[in-house]
Amino acid sequence: MFPALIFISISIGLIEGIPLAQKKMWKEFTTLFLLLIISIFLGLVKLLEISTPFDVLERIFGPIGKFMFDSSK
Repeated sequence: MFPALIFISISIGLIEGIPLAQKKMWKEFTTLFLLLIISIFLGLVKLLEISTPFDVLERIFGPIGKFMFDSSK
């Protein structure tokens, strides 16, 4: 799945990025590539199963939430 993500990101970057660069729309161009880099990074994190800050918060507050909102009391 990760190679497909890379291929799609490169395709989107070329299809959308070239016209933006030709029109000298540098802010939009930078935003596009920043979002593509973030998507690749998040795909890599998911592939390597690296713990994210959300996972840490879920482990900390998950039991508290289950205790407070458990309807089987």
